[in-house]
Amino acid sequence: MDRLERKPLAWQIAEIIEQWILRQELRPGQPIRELHIARQLAISQTPVREALRILEQRGLVVHIPHRGTVVTNLSEDDIRQILAVRRPLEVLALELARQHATPSDEPELRDLLDRLAAAGEKDDLLEYHELHAAFHRRVWSLSRNRYLVDTLERLCRPLWAFYRQRLYTGREPPLFGKGPKHRLVLDFIFGRCDPSVTAEQVMDVHFRHVHTVSETAETAGRP
Repeated sequence: MDRLERKPLAWQIAEIIEQWILRQELRPGQPIRELHIARQLAISQTPVREALRILEQRGLVVHIPHRGTVVTNLSEDDIRQILAVRRPLEVLALELARQHATPSDEPELRDLLDRLAAAGEKDDLLEYHELHAAFHRRVWSLSRNRYLVDTLERLCRPLWAFYRQRLYTGREPPLFGKGPKHRLVLDFIFGRCDPSVTAEQVMDVHFRHVHTVSETAETAGRP
């Protein structure tokens, strides 16, 4: 049984269930039984119910009337719709990050990119995905706009879970992130790009990669 640590109980349970989802112990479309989880963790159903509400806010589960809560199952159309909404928000986050970032913010981002590149060279997919998400979240935070951060988090959690789940099914596509696309984001934020380069152009480079990975993963997932 996964150990419960000293955190708010519902949040703690949500983290455990999220890891089960990422490890494919709970599969896309699978019903989640509150009573079963409560018995497994030796707790009451109330915090489990609260945890599922947290996960629904994160986009990792969905409540279906007359059926209950199930693990989010993204279709190809879902992914296309998420990416269509995500792209302009990432552009806005990048523009705001450039306005608000200070030189003291760069070392942390550079360290994340160095570790990201190292994970890519080792083909350490799990580490790569974790660092990729951490880099984007740090860029979002530099926007100084919590509503934008919350919206991007809600969009990207299920999308990143979709990619992470492939680690446990053998469907993960090759890493396309060893190139300069993230370095370009860093250079744009700290004013090292040509002045004519826009946030849209920077994110166009990034999203060409994202679409390639999504299409590869979708194709690999078909029978």
